[in-house]
Amino acid sequence: MILHLKEIMGLRGISSIALADMLGVSKVTVSYWINGKVFPDPEKLEKIANAVGVKVWELFKSPTSEMDCCTNQFTCPNCGTTYRLNPSVLVEEVKTRIVRPKPKPLSKPEPLRMNLDDSIQYRYKNPRTNEERRAILTLQTLPGSDGMCSVYDKSNEEVYDVEFDRLTRM
Repeated sequence: MILHLKEIMGLRGISSIALADMLGVSKVTVSYWINGKVFPDPEKLEKIANAVGVKVWELFKSPTSEMDCCTNQFTCPNCGTTYRLNPSVLVEEVKTRIVRPKPKPLSKPEPLRMNLDDSIQYRYKNPRTNEERRAILTLQTLPGSDGMCSVYDKSNEEVYDVEFDRLTRM
């Protein structure tokens, strides 16, 4: 399906910036709709139609083509064939063609488990920098399910996160 938004906006004298402001979307979004990169969802189609002053099904026909609005007949300007449009079927077709992925539920953040024994000191197994070679670390938090833990570096008095697998006991 082709959305003839650019032609309708031109006939109505509505700029893409003005349409974006009316709909509360970005100019880039309107540009994507106009150029066919993104297809608006059914709710947005109704808002677009209201903003440009047409019915939803009229967004899908060329305003320069022959259309009898009383009988909902459309005559193709290229071949001359006459089609009868049923606007409610067109809107239903649009709704069925748009498939939205269901959002993933947000996972609860894992609670931090504090390390109660700071007498155990750690070093990096394979230090990558001179700072890592000099570092003497104590765990602030125990490793989580992602393998990360917070460590306190006594040499430069900083706390940062590191992969627990990179550490070895002194």
